[in-house]
Amino acid sequence: MPDFTSLRRPSPIGRLPVPDTLAICCGQCRPHSRKPAHTAPSSLFIDEIDAVGSREDQGSARNRNYQQQVINAFLGEMNTLAREEGVIIIGACNHPATIDAAILLAGRFDIKIEMPLPDADSLLAVFQRHFPAWPDADLRDLGQRAVGSSAADVDAAIRQLRAGVRAHDRAVTIKDLQVIFSVQSDPSIDWSVAVHECGHAIVCAALETGVVRRIFLERTGGGFVQWDPDAKSGLMIDIEAILAQHMAGRAAEYLVLGNISSGAGGSAASDLAKATAMALAIHTQYGLGACGPVWIGDADKALLLDPTWRSGCANISRQQKLVPCMSLASTATCWRRWHDS
Repeated sequence: MPDFTSLRRPSPIGRLPVPDTLAICCGQCRPHSRKPAHTAPSSLFIDEIDAVGSREDQGSARNRNYQQQVINAFLGEMNTLAREEGVIIIGACNHPATIDAAILLAGRFDIKIEMPLPDADSLLAVFQRHFPAWPDADLRDLGQRAVGSSAADVDAAIRQLRAGVRAHDRAVTIKDLQVIFSVQSDPSIDWSVAVHECGHAIVCAALETGVVRRIFLERTGGGFVQWDPDAKSGLMIDIEAILAQHMAGRAAEYLVLGNISSGAGGSAASDLAKATAMALAIHTQYGLGACGPVWIGDADKALLLDPTWRSGCANISRQQKLVPCMSLASTATCWRRWHDS
C-alpha cells in the first residue's frame, strides 16, 4: 500500500473523489515497482499482497470497477518486472485465497510456499531471543505451552506483559508467561476435535481426493487438516468425494462418539458452509443437478430461501443419500482397518 503520509494534498484521502484516489494510489506504487529493475540484481518484497483483492469479489458495481482498475494496474507493473533479468518478486499474506487468480499465474508468482504455525522448537527460539539469560528448561516449557500461537502472537503477548509489569516497577517472571500461555483444554473436547479432524483425513485418503500433510489441534479448541488436493476431471463422482470429505468429520463423530457436535458448522469457512456451497453449485453452476444443464450463477442464497426449490433438492438428496452414505461408509471402513491394525 502507498505511504499516504507522503501525499502533498491537504485533503484527507477518504474525501478525495474515487478517480483522484485511484490515480494517487497507482502513482505512488509505480515508482516502487520499477525501482528494482534499475538496481538489478534485486528483489521486491510486497507485504500483505492479498490487499490487492480479486475481481471475483461481490459488492457494488462501483467497488468492482475500482478494484478492477487497481488489479489491472498491478498486473501491468508485474508484467513489466517479469521481463526484467535479475529481479525476484516476493509476496506475503495471510489470505492467499482472496488474491485474484491472474496475479498467481505462472510467470508472476511461480512458487507458492505455505508457512505453517511454528512448532515448539521455533517458539523456543522466540523466547530465547526475548529472555536469553533464562534457563533453557523453562523456555522449552514455554515453547511447548505456546504451540498453536504464531511468532507474532508470542511477541505481542510479551510486549503487552512487559507494559503491564512496568506499571508495578518489576520485571517479567516465568510465572507471568506460564499464566499467559497456560494450557486450558478439556481432554474430552480435544478427543472430539481429534476424532472429527481424523475423519476428514481418513476419507481424504480413502477416496483419494488428495494428500494429507498435517492434522492440527488449535489452542482455541478447534482443529484443521492441511491437505493438497489432487487434480480431478470434475465428474460427479469427484464432486461427491469432496462432499463426503467435507461431511466426514460429522460422520466420524457419529461412528466413534455416538453423537454429533456443532463443530462442522459456524462460519462461512466451516465444513457445512463448504458442503452447502458445493451442493448448490451442482444444481446451479455445474449443470449436473435438478435444474438441468443451466448456469444460474450467484443465485444460491435466493434459491435457499425458495421453499419449493429447497423441497425439491431435499427430495433428491433423500433419494440419492450419496454424501452421508459415502462419508459414513468410507469413514467406517477405514476406521475399522486402522483400529484392527
